[in-house]
Formats: sequence, C-alpha cells, structure tokens
Amino acid sequence: MNAEPSISFSSLQSPPRHDNSEVINLQPRFMNHQLFNSKQIESAISASENIRLLSSAIIALFVVLSYHRCLLGGTGVRSILAFRPLWLVLLTDITIVFGFLFASKDDYQEKMDESKRAKPAQEKDWPDVVAKALEMFFLLRKVLSAVFMDWSVYVVVLVSAGFFSAGIACASETVNE
Repeated sequence: MNAEPSISFSSLQSPPRHDNSEVINLQPRFMNHQLFNSKQIESAISASENIRLLSSAIIALFVVLSYHRCLLGGTGVRSILAFRPLWLVLLTDITIVFGFLFASKDDYQEKMDESKRAKPAQEKDWPDVVAKALEMFFLLRKVLSAVFMDWSVYVVVLVSAGFFSAGIACASETVNE
C-alpha cells in the first residue's frame, strides 16, 4: 500500500498552541536586542570629547607638517594625510567613540539588567513612540554637533598652523637675503 502522507492546510496555517491556549512567539530573540542604546552613545560622545578634539588638532598638525615635508614616516604617511583629512578625522572620532562604548558596555549592561528586573514589560503606546523619536532626534543632534566641533577644531588648527608656518618661512627668506 503506497499511501501518500496527507498534509492538512489547517495545521500548517495555525500556530502551535500550549495547553493554556497562548500563541507561541516565533520571533527570534536576537531581533529585540540592541547593541547600544542612545544613552550609552551620548555618554560615550561626551566622555570622549577631549580626546577627539586633541586627535583633530594632531591630525591638522600632521597635515601642515606633511605639506612642508617635515613629517617622519615618508610618503606612506603623507599619502594617508593627503587623502581627505576630514574623513580621517571622522574615522578617528568614530573609532574613539566605539572604544568608549565597548569599554563601558559591561558596566552599563549590569545597570540595565537591574532596571529591567525592576520594571515590568509594557506595551508601547503612542507617547512611548514619540519619546523614542525625540530621543533619536537628540542623539542625531549630539552626533552632528560633535562631528562639526571636531571638524572646526581641525580647520582652525590647520589654518593657524598654516599661517604660522608661512610667517616663519617668510621670515627665514628675508633673513637669508
């Protein structure tokens, strides 16, 4: 007897049920997990402010030195600095902020676990959605403010060092004549 197995469409379409008739959530657990939240990112941006400004100033000085061919490291360093130094500042900023994020992740994760145990899970209403949108807006504002501040420091140091080095070059030419 060659009987083909019969497939019931009703069993395929309805989700499996427990004894208490609740639907099993088939969503993977990792979809609800965030690597970093906005408070962590804002905290890392604020904590890394001095280091980011210092790195922007150092990159600007390296660019001026490479322009005058006074930089150690040869053509490799010069070519890196000549290729879009503002992108180098941005890449450095991102690296520094991620370093702060990963360094403080364990401490913050313990605090979040304690606060999740204290608060029961609630459904999201429209005030929660609006609050999340405002939180993302303020995070974007903080990120853009930090990037423009670092780029401004880079440009100010670059222009100042450029004028200073041009003044030294002009003074040395007049002394030689």
